[in-house]
Amino acid sequence: NSMTTIGLQVPQVKQSLIIGSGGSTIQNIQNTCCVAIIVPKREENVTTVSIVGSAESLKMAQEMIEEVVQMKLSSEPLKEVTLVIPPAKHSFLIGTKGMNKKAIEKESNVILTLPARDSNSSDVTILGNDESIEKAKIQIGQLIRMPIIVKGEEQEIPTAAVLVKRPLTDVKEVLLFSGEEENDGQNLNIFLEYLGSAVKTVDICVYTISDNQIAKIIMALHRSGVKVRIITDDDCSLQKGSDIAEFHENGIPVRMDNSPAHMHHKFAILDSMCLINGSFNWTRQAHQKNKENMMILSDPYVVKEFSKEFNKMWAEYQDNPLKFA
Repeated sequence: NSMTTIGLQVPQVKQSLIIGSGGSTIQNIQNTCCVAIIVPKREENVTTVSIVGSAESLKMAQEMIEEVVQMKLSSEPLKEVTLVIPPAKHSFLIGTKGMNKKAIEKESNVILTLPARDSNSSDVTILGNDESIEKAKIQIGQLIRMPIIVKGEEQEIPTAAVLVKRPLTDVKEVLLFSGEEENDGQNLNIFLEYLGSAVKTVDICVYTISDNQIAKIIMALHRSGVKVRIITDDDCSLQKGSDIAEFHENGIPVRMDNSPAHMHHKFAILDSMCLINGSFNWTRQAHQKNKENMMILSDPYVVKEFSKEFNKMWAEYQDNPLKFA
């Protein structure tokens, strides 16, 4: 039989599997299939694995390699695409014990890479060929329930426009943050979706705001014409990472206490009909590490009482100096 060479595109992270411990795997495939396999050196930074043999032996060797790397392989070039996905949605991609991520990789024949939890990065990368990447994007869109945005083509996200809109009537949600990634990521997502669903007014009375995901929602609401007002603590506004100065610079009305005591509330009123309230500070630590609680309610009496408190404080703090980091 005449010898033929094929080049299979294998992600670099999978190439060591073909070699195996001490070269045992590659030797087994070569001996079993009567082929020669050439795996590039790591420093070469290439994805082509070459196989030399007869047509029948090449087919057998490819099947064995695919079994080892747990991917379907072809000669079609691989590329990497970076999607911009809010960190609050990452837990949906991972799923319980990583099951969603594994399903995407297996069914779409890609490698999916998410950033470290504490990085606050929105970059999610897909490695595969054109067809497999498009298939993965569809699966990801179905899981996160928002449009897929490729990095370099995106607008600032997350925004009120791309988050799922939730009705602000007949609401009775209890969100308990426990320091567990999957649970807390889903709860944060619910909170952001409610916050981004306001269409007229958002009155925010929160001790501190330093989480960029939350800040982006607030900015998006403001830019879309929603009337936003913010009351916060004067000491916290001076802390590194506070988003209060940015809100003020972009035209969102901000007022603060002016006292050695703290303005320690953590509530927001959406469209004068829905209340967000609880121990939850609007910080990354609150949804990544702390045990916190949050209630989202549309009870008219409760909303009315909190609205009265907000307006009372708004008037009380009218002449107070603003302090920014």
